[in-house]
Amino acid sequence: MKTPFTIFVMQLAHTDIGYTHPQEQIADMYLDHYDSVLDLCQATADNPEEQRFKWTCETFWQVEHYLTHRPERLDMFLHFVRNGQIEVSASYLHFTDVIDADAYAQSLEAAVTFARTHDIPLRTAMHADINGWSWALPDALSAHDIPYYCSMVHIDSGTDPLGVRGSVHYMWTKEFGQWINPQAPVRVPQLHRWQGAGGEVLHWLNEHYLLGNVLGLSSPQGFHADKTRYFTEIDTLTVDDLYARAAVEVPAYVDRMHKSGYTLPAMLISTGGFYVDNSPPDGRWLEVIARWNAEHDDIKLRTATLSEWFDWVQAQVPNPVRYRAAWPDHWAHGLGTMTAEIGQARRSQRRRAAITTLVNDSADTRAAQQLTSALLHER
Repeated sequence: MKTPFTIFVMQLAHTDIGYTHPQEQIADMYLDHYDSVLDLCQATADNPEEQRFKWTCETFWQVEHYLTHRPERLDMFLHFVRNGQIEVSASYLHFTDVIDADAYAQSLEAAVTFARTHDIPLRTAMHADINGWSWALPDALSAHDIPYYCSMVHIDSGTDPLGVRGSVHYMWTKEFGQWINPQAPVRVPQLHRWQGAGGEVLHWLNEHYLLGNVLGLSSPQGFHADKTRYFTEIDTLTVDDLYARAAVEVPAYVDRMHKSGYTLPAMLISTGGFYVDNSPPDGRWLEVIARWNAEHDDIKLRTATLSEWFDWVQAQVPNPVRYRAAWPDHWAHGLGTMTAEIGQARRSQRRRAAITTLVNDSADTRAAQQLTSALLHER
């Protein structure tokens, strides 16, 4: 009997503060999102492994923000991290390459300290919606023994790294068919080791972070300008609606990947609970997965965290190709028109070490507090 093709489905909320709602409102929304994450984890803890609700914390800011405002839920959160239903990522937020090596390294400290304090694993970092990262990233991650890095670029105004020239997101061929040739080359996920000056990470170059929504694994309901607070008020799609879409789109995507050169017997697909940034979690995908696996033998679905995928793919490809190169950001909108501001940022970065030494030598409490605040804002 032929071994089925397996899809690891990862649910997350893409952090884009201020994009869908005012910043203050988004901060409140994430508190409710994570209340729901814990409730869904608890409700499905006894489900079969492949149907258990799992959540990948795309940024550590989400974790820090939630537990700062909900300290009484710390033990419950840690429980589900330890039992594999929640994955904590080391990435604090998403940055353009204006951030320098020191500031990026500092941005990891919050997650590293949290993981060490509570004795939980910290094995992954991820960035989505950004088209390039500093060459210092592999060194910064490996310095903290974080072996895995996943990127989910959005090639709007950018390019497909390592892909066929002119490649587009597969989802674009479905959504913008009037402008994009359905037969245009599409992005194919790839694995490689990314080497920095001294360290390296295993890098999975994934497709768009909301591909699973387009395929019907989670809700494909678009919101556009009608962004209600929780995205639930106008999304009335049922599990049957999602399944009907997935039954067509999932096999078609797998077939397209095979024809485009994808050779592994499994893949990672990321999805939001809803088809939007800053999405709350949603449980409909669990019912889709349960029904799918009962009715299909050729393709199997399972919920997964990011490190579960990496553990699998590393075993499959123990010696992937290595790249030792910088990866400049192609999508830093507006930086070229803000030369004065960028110049000031670069001057501040160059002065950071000297200022830190001066403050430390001064032993001035107020100066130390102001420096700490400034470094936190830079992060």
